[in-house]
Amino acid sequence: MILYIMLTGVHPFDVKGVSTDDEIADHIRQNPEPPFSRELVGHLSESAGDLILRLMERDPAKRITAYEMLQHPWVRGETALKEKILDSDKKLSRFKDLRYKLEAGMFAVLVSQGHSDVRLSEAKVKTKLSLKDDSSAHILKRAFDVFDAEGKGFVTSDALARVTAERTGSIVSPSDTRDFIATQNSNSDDGIDASVNATISLSQFNKLFSGLNQKHFPRGHFVFHAGDRGDAMYFLSSGKVEIQTRKGQLVAILRSGDFFGEGSLLDTENSRFTSAKCATPVDVIEIKREEFDRYIGASAAAKNELRLKWRARSLMYAKNLLRLQKNVRVRTYKKGEVVYKEGDFGTSMFRVDDHDGGEFEVSHGQNIVHKYVGGDSFGESSLLFQRTRS
Repeated sequence: MILYIMLTGVHPFDVKGVSTDDEIADHIRQNPEPPFSRELVGHLSESAGDLILRLMERDPAKRITAYEMLQHPWVRGETALKEKILDSDKKLSRFKDLRYKLEAGMFAVLVSQGHSDVRLSEAKVKTKLSLKDDSSAHILKRAFDVFDAEGKGFVTSDALARVTAERTGSIVSPSDTRDFIATQNSNSDDGIDASVNATISLSQFNKLFSGLNQKHFPRGHFVFHAGDRGDAMYFLSSGKVEIQTRKGQLVAILRSGDFFGEGSLLDTENSRFTSAKCATPVDVIEIKREEFDRYIGASAAAKNELRLKWRARSLMYAKNLLRLQKNVRVRTYKKGEVVYKEGDFGTSMFRVDDHDGGEFEVSHGQNIVHKYVGGDSFGESSLLFQRTRS
């Protein structure tokens, strides 16, 4: 088995590199014959292939002995091709680096799609809390559509390389992704000739990224509590997650495609600011700190977008929390009176009364940029981020 891995760059019973030990053991029990497709072993000499098959013979009585292996022509150097061994070592290393780049590209895509309705602005931040599920597609299907921009129903090696390069800023060779896809397809049961079609379908796309750590939590489970030390962030694949304050007050409901838990990884103190409770059975993609650091290290754009969305959601949580407050001070302003000026230091935030709050104009210089009406809140950004009024 070790020789097979050295010469091909893949595990004979886990070609895609995503199976658990138990799954590999089951595979061996069901079919102990190593895969010998042209895409995997076509570069090997007949002598090398013969040695592999004799070493992996299922019948111990027929299996080659250690002494017989030492006398084999390939081991004695009579037929072995040294350059092929070197090529397979480079292939294994290249595919490992490429997988890291592809995962970093996928991470950047998932970040860009999550919380699409949240903006770092006090103008109109969505604050309505609803259990209605308005997500129409699975998280990986929406990511697949980013790579399959033309809607062909499959992703080409060129598209895989292009999107990954765009999202990470790294150089990704289409020829590398073509070889990589061929390796993935070689163990497929869908009849695709990997030597001709350097493409992957949605199901293959899901398998390609199945190495991302996926977890399931039952309804009522707390993924983490406020005050916990943060060691991972999560992308919500399915179900709904309630974001709560330390006292259990609901400030947001997240759905498929959204992410949470990144704040404690971005913050130097690594402390959870809120609690995350499963409102339904939930499936998530868990990104541990080590992978998180590697992904944002590979994509500065993803890191910046992640930080902006984290701050924007802090604004949204503050607005929703304000709605729950009972000990607020009621103030009445006359028409034309100024609540605060741009550049002032903030000491309060405000909420327009739902019924008789009237209308507030927000201006920048001489221009009116938006208006606040009943139910809107404003002024919280200067308190959250300790900056002057915008």
